[in-house]
Amino acid sequence: MNEPVHIFRLATPDDAEALLKIYEPYIATTVTNETQVPALGEFRQRIVERDGMYPYIVCEEDGRPVGYAYGSRLFSRTAYAWAAELSVYFSTDHRGARARPCDLRQAI
Repeated sequence: MNEPVHIFRLATPDDAEALLKIYEPYIATTVTNETQVPALGEFRQRIVERDGMYPYIVCEEDGRPVGYAYGSRLFSRTAYAWAAELSVYFSTDHRGARARPCDLRQAI
């Protein structure tokens, strides 16, 4: 049996639908500060509006997105210019040990 192939790449607006499906189950938890699933257009816009300072990375398994991560500035004040937070999300079937080959921390 062949091992799955994992690749890391930068996210594009075309990834929005697949990434939103990964994100949606997290809304019901305390992981995010959102209480409702964002509309697809809004989610796509979040990818487009990344500031360019931090990456928005997708992990694919055999050509299918199974996780993603992005960095964000922690606070807007100048003193925090180098402080960042990292958000990482995996599809429900790629959490725990299944996520190991797709360790997004290595990509960031």
